[in-house]
Amino acid sequence: MKLVGLVVVVSFLVGCSYPSNPYNLRPGQAWDMQAPNGDITHFETIALKNVGCQSGELLDMHTTKTQAQAYWQAGLAGAEVHWILHQDGSGEWRAVTSLINWDPSVTPNPPIPHTVNYLPLDENAYLIVPAHYAKPLIRTGYANWWTDYQAQTDSCQKGVGVGPTKVRWTVIFTMPDVNTPVYHGPALSAEQFEGCPSDWETPEQTECAHEIWYFAQGIGLVEINAVWEHTVIKRIN
Repeated sequence: MKLVGLVVVVSFLVGCSYPSNPYNLRPGQAWDMQAPNGDITHFETIALKNVGCQSGELLDMHTTKTQAQAYWQAGLAGAEVHWILHQDGSGEWRAVTSLINWDPSVTPNPPIPHTVNYLPLDENAYLIVPAHYAKPLIRTGYANWWTDYQAQTDSCQKGVGVGPTKVRWTVIFTMPDVNTPVYHGPALSAEQFEGCPSDWETPEQTECAHEIWYFAQGIGLVEINAVWEHTVIKRIN
């Protein structure tokens, strides 16, 4: 999963009203993740109050990279995303908006920059992190996409952009062990399928968006396996 052109107001962690979540997804973080070949992807989290069609406790997970072949969007030079997440009253985090950009001189199509608002049709749409974990769990939901292919914008696109496009989202939660430079041990695994038919939601599937994110308690995101891009990155700081 996320940019240039978005003006945000950063609020620091002190005084924020975010419900507690053991997997440490919160504003004010910055870290690097590295692929086996040395490629670096950088992450930072910024607190927001109003983006797209959503307001409330929002988190901008801004993702950038140093090489074209690196995560995010392997192969697209300069690709970056502001992936906007919303936290509900229970502590669960869901994605609600993407603000996307990359180098148009290298890859001019689809248009950039652009905005996608995910309008949830149910409580499981774009769920990323649960409030707590007790046992393996599968949650499937749907969202309507509204898109502005001309610009990044913090305004709601519902009814004025291109859409709606109904998108299926499935996330499978388990608790395997991971081994990264910053953490060894059990981690919450969120295996995500975006826009996949139900019979494509298999461990080896690479025909549509399929990623596995691993969260360690007290640390946060420590590993991403972008199965569909054949790319694994691990947190190094």
